[in-house]
Amino acid sequence: MSLQLECPGCRATLNVPDELAGKQGKCVHCGQRLTVPGRAIAASAGPPSGGLFESPPEAMVRELFRRQQSALLLVFPQPGDGSYDVSNMPETELKCIATEDINQARFQQLVASFAQRFVPRKKGQAGSTTEELYYELKGDRLSMTLEEFKRKYERSGEGGVRLPLCSDTAWGANKASLRCEAWHQQANIIHARVDLPSEDNSPTVAGVKTELLLYQFIDGKLFRMIALFPTDKFHLVSEAAIQKFGPVTHESQKPRQLAWENSAAWVTLTRGSVHPPEPSVLELVHRQLQHLAESRMPTSAADI
Repeated sequence: MSLQLECPGCRATLNVPDELAGKQGKCVHCGQRLTVPGRAIAASAGPPSGGLFESPPEAMVRELFRRQQSALLLVFPQPGDGSYDVSNMPETELKCIATEDINQARFQQLVASFAQRFVPRKKGQAGSTTEELYYELKGDRLSMTLEEFKRKYERSGEGGVRLPLCSDTAWGANKASLRCEAWHQQANIIHARVDLPSEDNSPTVAGVKTELLLYQFIDGKLFRMIALFPTDKFHLVSEAAIQKFGPVTHESQKPRQLAWENSAAWVTLTRGSVHPPEPSVLELVHRQLQHLAESRMPTSAADI
């Protein structure tokens, strides 16, 4: 006699001899590794009488999908050396099973978002700090200090003006080009840029010349970067951003916006308009420092 079971990889129906019950093998159609259940389990459409979590992994995932749940199950022997690096683990010891709705793109999104969302919550874990989750643009990382920024971009500009241009040292037209507000000085917020408007040499993002690349610091730490660029080049920047920051976390259409976020920071890419011309905006924000800046904004009663 033979058992009938469904391959979790290609969904083909397999006829397996009784004597192979409880053993491992490969699907003859797609090569997926699977465990042959006992006859009582194979004949049942649902989980065995012992309960879902006494089922073989494949049956567990099938039952979860039947319950309208998504699942990604990675099964391997508990490492004796304490290392959870599965990159070199033999295929015979590693099994990855997913519900039917998880395709390759969704698998990649799940892996990336899992690392961003859950790993930082494990406090005290070696090699896992919130600092590692701050986004960066052109090598400038959120939370970098103002001193580091000034050292990196130090040079002489047109007319002997020292760069980078910072609102704590700039004056006149230069200060206006930094888009400062009156309350920023009292709130210890510094605006900076690495170019002079008169030089017409704005930095590029994804090969696209920006209309403005502005850095904002609070208490000497970088909490916001904002880049304005022509909207007809939005597709070039969006393609580069996806390649740099990974799968998009949130997406909307009106206005067209892509967003990436984790527990420490977020990035938004918002499309402007061509007619009338409005620039598109790429923005990187440090969560904690942004909240600090917002707490120092004048209240409506004071701002009059």
